[in-house]
Amino acid sequence: MTNFLKKHLQTVYLLLFVLVHPFNSKCQNRGIIESGTIEFERSENVYFYLDNYYGTLEGDMKKYADEYKNNNPKFKLTSFVLEFDINQSVFIPKSNSELKIDFLSQYSSENNVRMDFRKQTYNAQKNILGVNYLLNDPIKKINWKLTGETREIAGFLCRRANGLVSDSIYVVAFYTDQIIPKGGPESFAGLPGMILGIALPNEHITWFAKNYSPDRNMQLLSTSKLAGKKVTNYELEEIFKKEVAIKPSSLLNFIRRRSLF
Repeated sequence: MTNFLKKHLQTVYLLLFVLVHPFNSKCQNRGIIESGTIEFERSENVYFYLDNYYGTLEGDMKKYADEYKNNNPKFKLTSFVLEFDINQSVFIPKSNSELKIDFLSQYSSENNVRMDFRKQTYNAQKNILGVNYLLNDPIKKINWKLTGETREIAGFLCRRANGLVSDSIYVVAFYTDQIIPKGGPESFAGLPGMILGIALPNEHITWFAKNYSPDRNMQLLSTSKLAGKKVTNYELEEIFKKEVAIKPSSLLNFIRRRSLF
């Protein structure tokens, strides 16, 4: 037995190393996760918005669209954080300094969203047309269809799902069942785990997780308060109808769709 060990000593050392130091793949196995902080980056194709909703206009709005494209990048990147535990989550902008005062600032770009996983409800503070509104509704029921496609996001192996928001907006989501709470960025939820990636191809906007930390801000989770004029989705729709006479229909439809997520 001693001669065998001497002859194969290198192999034995290698086996011991593998047992003590498991293979460190890119998708790390952190075990089951119930709480923590996820940083998201939202990417918006601003040139697309300007070309489709402002570029066809004349006068000052057309001039504004041209000036913006000449002085700003095509994609606007904004960071958000999602604080969560097994019962709730809070999704807020990471830094107000990143949110420039541009034409998007009044179109649901600085949303603050709190989800209650126990009650299956969410509160959302949204700036729409210069007014802060506060919505309190059941978590959206999205008809998700799971696929076999997978993707690594922030070190987690995620599975793809396709769905429709309000039966009209096509959405692609990537979730991990390694994180138990069934939430996600903005008001997206309802998959068998945490959503770490969202893409709305026709809206030219995405949210993807950049990193995860097991630490969480308990004070933010327990005391974060949202403010604004309380409205229902029906009342918000009535507000949009009143704006038809003073805003182009294409722009108004864009604002309405932005308010849905």
